[in-house]
This record gives sequence, C-alpha cells and structure tokens, in this order.
Amino acid sequence: MKKKCVMRLEPTWVSASCDKPRLILGKLRTKGPMRPRQISRSCFQLTAPALDNALNWLEDRNLVVFRLDGWVQAVN
Repeated sequence: MKKKCVMRLEPTWVSASCDKPRLILGKLRTKGPMRPRQISRSCFQLTAPALDNALNWLEDRNLVVFRLDGWVQAVN
C-alpha cells in the first residue's frame, strides 16, 4: 500500500529543503537579539523581501518580536 504524500501549504518563499524562518529563529535563540541586517548577513544572505517575509511569518506566530530600538528578539 502506497503512502499518500501530504503537501503542506507554505508561502512560495519557503523552499522545501531550507526552512529559513526556522533557521532564523534558531539563530536568534542562540545569539540573542539581532538587527535585521545582521540576520541577513550572518545567516543566509537573504534578499530584503525574503527576510521581511520570513520575519513577518515568525511574528504572526508570536515567535519573534520587533523591539522599538530596531532589534529582532526571539520570544521564549
């Protein structure tokens, strides 16, 4: 009996082989708060729209917060 392949509906910017939001969250949890530019530089060389989409996806799920001083912080 064959298993059915269940497709998860994800935004188009999330590639199947590299879950950028998950990687960003992991980096924020290990390094602490970072500026968006630091996240892009140190993690993945993301384009600005891809980084914005990933951070917005994380914020929508209450996994990160954008602080007033411009830093992004993981929610514990």
